[in-house]
Amino acid sequence: MAVAFYLGQSIPLLIVRSQNSPSWLLTVPLQPPQEFTIQFLHSYDRGFVREHYSIGPDLKIFLAEMTLQSFLNGQGFIGGEMTIEKGLGRIRNIHQPTDKISFFFGSIADHRLIIPQGTIRFLTLAESGEILVITAEEKARGLFLWNRLLHWMRKGKNIWG
Repeated sequence: MAVAFYLGQSIPLLIVRSQNSPSWLLTVPLQPPQEFTIQFLHSYDRGFVREHYSIGPDLKIFLAEMTLQSFLNGQGFIGGEMTIEKGLGRIRNIHQPTDKISFFFGSIADHRLIIPQGTIRFLTLAESGEILVITAEEKARGLFLWNRLLHWMRKGKNIWG
């Protein structure tokens, strides 16, 4: 009875999935408020872009700030305060809420998820050309543990790096 209660308890998770599949590619336990970063290389000049997110207690995701290696991307739709520090552009105080992050995933951009546990290359999780979706959700602990077991059973799949 205690095991069923433990496995049935809801826990907050960061979940990465393909838009075309309900399967979870990655689950990470959360301790809101928590921060994470998505890093990718810009397609034009190959300079990195880091989008810094925070997750509130209600599991809402907020784009908090961005760090840019160059300004050739022409983005002008993000609010906030822009500065240049040590040759990098910083846009702070964006505070843009969203329920999910969706993006076209390509191998050239080398998207990475940076979390307190380490850095994960999306190329180890999905195929180039997919649309990836990141959400923060409460799910049963048993589902999380089952997902972790499935990832562990994938032979030769190292997601860190």
